[in-house]
Amino acid sequence: SRSHPDSSHATLSACPAIHCENPMSSSLTFEVTGNTGAFVFPEFASLPFFTLLDGFMVELFNEDEFISELKALHKAEPHCLDVIASLAAMLSFTEPEMALTYANHGLSLTSALIPKTFTGSISWDVSSNQAFYKLMHAAILANLGCGLREAALRLINLSLEGNPDDHLGVRFLLAEMPVETAH
Repeated sequence: SRSHPDSSHATLSACPAIHCENPMSSSLTFEVTGNTGAFVFPEFASLPFFTLLDGFMVELFNEDEFISELKALHKAEPHCLDVIASLAAMLSFTEPEMALTYANHGLSLTSALIPKTFTGSISWDVSSNQAFYKLMHAAILANLGCGLREAALRLINLSLEGNPDDHLGVRFLLAEMPVETAH
């Protein structure tokens, strides 16, 4: 099943665009092997994110400091899906419009990389795709935070289509939907 977020994310014109292209940054690519697609980002470029995440998990800094550091990392590596997903998730409850801006930025990046002719799957079991599904989860939260229930529902369905085992539990977000939207 194809997980192509292009038509499933809402735009939010009130949100400022994120302009953080760094010509020295690493590139995100999409590679197809057989019938499986994979988002690939250089491991060395992801290391600062995982170091930051480890520090946050052991409480070396607070949530505001973590967000500030994530924003700095995003400027350095604007194509790192882990950074974008974390920013969108961290901001989804306090600054949902900004979270949606980051989420839409990430979804636009991924959408632009998936060939229009691709009909294969983007499997959770390919570890490099997990950041993509985390990004979709964060986009769902941001859409819910902005009151965009139908956009959130489209992303939930897209996530479940591509990741039916639902490793992130997005199906539980259906409880956040009004009855008329969830059907």
